[in-house]
Amino acid sequence: MENKDAITEKSTWSTYWESYNPNKVLFKNQFTTLFSKVKNGDNKLDFLEIGGFPGTFSIYFKKYKQYNVTLLDYFISHDVINKLLKINNLNYNDLEIIESDFFNYKSDKKYDLVFSSGFIEHFEDTKNVLIKHNSLLKENGELLVTLPNLKGLNGWVQKRFDLKNYTIHNVKCMDIELLKSICVELNLKDLEVYYYGKPMVWLESTANVSPITRTCIRLLSSIIKLFPIQGKFLSPYIVLRGTR
Repeated sequence: MENKDAITEKSTWSTYWESYNPNKVLFKNQFTTLFSKVKNGDNKLDFLEIGGFPGTFSIYFKKYKQYNVTLLDYFISHDVINKLLKINNLNYNDLEIIESDFFNYKSDKKYDLVFSSGFIEHFEDTKNVLIKHNSLLKENGELLVTLPNLKGLNGWVQKRFDLKNYTIHNVKCMDIELLKSICVELNLKDLEVYYYGKPMVWLESTANVSPITRTCIRLLSSIIKLFPIQGKFLSPYIVLRGTR
């Protein structure tokens, strides 16, 4: 059963991942600086990625941070994951893979690190989503959430050139003060909520635009990267960190 609060449907993701081409997961990515602040698991700590198909970040935390990794998503293509694991010299049993609706998922197991990226903004009730994240943490476990910032330049680009993609995001939740207030209610400790990343804009591969438009967007992204100013207008991401 799909959550009625969700902005997207399962078919949305089935179509989205049809064109996915698996690649090797590298140490360097858009969150390298952020991930460097996360302690290593040393094969003793448990990591849960929510809504993380096809599992690139799960593989990252397995390969480079040595966590015992669980990937939870309500859409799973085992063929895609197998290809991705093979390219990264991992086996299927190196990850625990759970295909389940996040809100219906029940488990007695708790995790040292609960992570999601590009997930919470696909639901209307942000507080409810974060409550569920928090419920899966061990005592003193860490919550790490990233989401796109579509309240600045990148949001304008998405709305202007890929409205279909823009409308499947809850832009209202991309508010630092709102996220902070929810986390305070959840009694999270060591709380940090901030804009993150070098300025950039992008279009999804599914955006129906001309090659010229796509090239111009890439050029704009290259230009604004020359101005490393973090803030609402230019930063591509928001990061939320806290401990239970």
